Formats: sequence, C-alpha cells, structure tokens
Amino acid sequence: MDAQLPLGVNVPLGVPAGTLGDAKEKIATSHLYQLASLSFEELDEASPEEDSENEFPYGPFGSSSRYNDLLEWTKVNAAHIKKAVKNRAYGGPNGSDIQWPNVFLCFLEAAAVYLRDSEKVREAAEEAKKGGDESFEKAFQLLEESTKQIREIAALWGMKFQVLCDLVEGSGSWSQNGPYCGAFYSEDPDAPFVGVVFKGTNMKNLNDILTNLKFNAIQTEGILYNTHVSEGVHDGMFKAVGGKVAFNLIRQGLNDLCPNIANGDKDVVIHVAGHSLGGSYSNVCYTQLTVPNTLPPSSVLGDLYTFGCPRIGYKDFAEAMKDHLGEHTGSAWRIANHKDPVTKVPPIPFTGNSKFNHVDVGYRLSKSKKPELIPSEIGTLTSGPYWIALSQHHATTYYAYLHEILSG
Repeated sequence: MDAQLPLGVNVPLGVPAGTLGDAKEKIATSHLYQLASLSFEELDEASPEEDSENEFPYGPFGSSSRYNDLLEWTKVNAAHIKKAVKNRAYGGPNGSDIQWPNVFLCFLEAAAVYLRDSEKVREAAEEAKKGGDESFEKAFQLLEESTKQIREIAALWGMKFQVLCDLVEGSGSWSQNGPYCGAFYSEDPDAPFVGVVFKGTNMKNLNDILTNLKFNAIQTEGILYNTHVSEGVHDGMFKAVGGKVAFNLIRQGLNDLCPNIANGDKDVVIHVAGHSLGGSYSNVCYTQLTVPNTLPPSSVLGDLYTFGCPRIGYKDFAEAMKDHLGEHTGSAWRIANHKDPVTKVPPIPFTGNSKFNHVDVGYRLSKSKKPELIPSEIGTLTSGPYWIALSQHHATTYYAYLHEILSG
C-alpha cells in the first residue's frame, strides 16, 4: 500500500514569529484550531479504581504518583540534569559516544509528557469549537492549565514547555490520553536547545499492539525516503485530518520557537525523544528531519532518544535513517530494558518472523549490569516476545536502571 505525500511537508517555512510570546500564542492558536477540527472518542479505558485487575493500571508510566515521582527523580539527579542541560542534551556528531546524563534528561522529558491533563484538553477543544473571542480565550486558558504540572517540572531543570500539536490515531478521532507532541526548550543563551518529545498511545491501543493487532507496513511516497513504515505511526504523523498534518504543525512550531528562545545567536540544537509508542513517532519525526531543508533556519539536528520503542519499519527505513546521519547530525540512541516486551514487537507473540527491524544504535539495560550494546538487527527476520509482563516497560523501571547507571 502506498502513502500519498502529506499536505505541505516539503513547503518552505514562512517568516517566524517575532517574539517568544508571539511564538507561543501562534503555536497555541494552531493547536486549538487542530483540536476544534477533530471529533472526540469517549474514553473506553477503565480507571485503576474501576478495574483493579487491569494489567496496565497506571499506563506506561507505571505509577499513580507521576508528578511526585518526577519531583523526586529531579531532586536526586540534579547534578546530572544540570550537566545535560549544559551539553544541550547533545553528545556530538553521529558516531560520538553515548552520554548517559543526556540520555537521562531526555528520559525525564519523555516521562514528563504523561502529566498532561487530557480532560482540560477536551474542555479546551469544546470551547474552541464554539467560536467567538470569549470562548477562544477560555480555550487558551484551559490549554495552558492542562500542562501546568509539566511546566513546573521543566522549570526545575531550567527549561520551559510548549505543546505543539496532538496526533490522531487510526480512528481519525481524538482519543483521551492519546498521543501528542510537545517541546521542552532551554533558557540559557549559552546552551540553546529544544527537545521535541512525543507522548504515545493510550493503554487500550498498547494492549492491542501486544496481543492481537496486525502491523501493516505501507510504502511512503515523498517522505521518509520512500521507505516502508507502520501504517498507524505514519498516519498519526503525516495523514491530513481536518486539513491539518501533525508533522507540519511540529515543523511550523519549531520555526516559530527556535529563533525566539534565548540563544545568544547560536544555532539551536533540536533533539527528539519518546517512551513507548511515543518512541515510534520520535523515530519517524527524527528521520524526516534529516531530509535537507526540513529543519528551521539557525537550528541543527541533535540526537534521537527512544525508550521502550517497538519496531516501526522495514529494513529500508532503518537503513535510511542510518545512511542520513553524519557530521551534520547527532546520533540515534535506542534504549531497551532487557525484558521489555514492547521492544520485541512486531511481530506479536507466537506469530513467526517479521520484516520489521529496529533502527541502530541500541543499548540494553538490566538490573545491576552495565549497559550492553545491542547487535544490529538490520537485514534480519525478527521474532516477537514469548511473555507479556509490562513491568519492564514502565517508565519507573527505566528510571531505576538509568539511575543505577548514573550512580555507578
């Protein structure tokens, strides 16, 4: 199956906003117009209180106290975070050694995006749909309130946060606790950088992926170097819904944001990160950003960091990413806990081998062991997991292993 070129992906970027305040307002306005154009699904996931037997009671994060966990993780690892911010979360040109403080900061970003209040996002969209200045102003306020906890955590790192857009899954409707993209950005003019971070799918869809969902690969056209990628990931990033394409909103948001953050006339380093299915979107976004003339002016592409990410493309996709990294980009880092089942799909359990390959370079984490370089699987047939135990996929487990590395 072929994928048609999304609307405006290769269109030159326009004149950016003139100030940071204007940039934030422009991005939020585009986001509200996107939300107002979507239909909304009813939440069909049982809450932890409604279903104590639920295998995923606290989602991919793995805890009911996400905000307090992130406060504690930040406090305990303050020196490592400070070092990563000074590094701009960048380890150097492709081929440089992995820098674990940078990995840790980007993991924190990927964990923090789970803090968004999706009910306030729904309320904001409903206000925006009404039209009129008063309703739109109320929608702005609700959208701002939805990320209050994320912004509080980011401030402890010396950073700020701005949602760029939501991503629409296969149904074409906005789903509560579904995927979205945000930008963490620095405030130090001597070390300017932006982290493009994806929150992945809701738990119902993650359960489908691990148990009975078939992965359909599609041939892209005019994007991603015409490679084969998962249809669901492709559509979330590049399919036009309500006249809006998520990747275009991300690219336009970066065009407005990058020249207006404190930068001391230095190039802004852009990295990309995500946990779970947020890592899937991170892979395709990062790969598309390697295409010439895609990045905003006065910015450079830093590193990619994924945590607990499934396979999302065939050999040609993994090779295309690898072939388009170099002195002009950072490195692609894939972090996988030893027994994380999500990193083993597709194929789903007990279904035989698959053409899907992980991208390079991978590191495997285990308790009380040093990080282990994962051999490349590009060009091989891959098999799925023989267990479904999600504790190794939880952000809390990734934190425990990363903290152990930093403490060693």
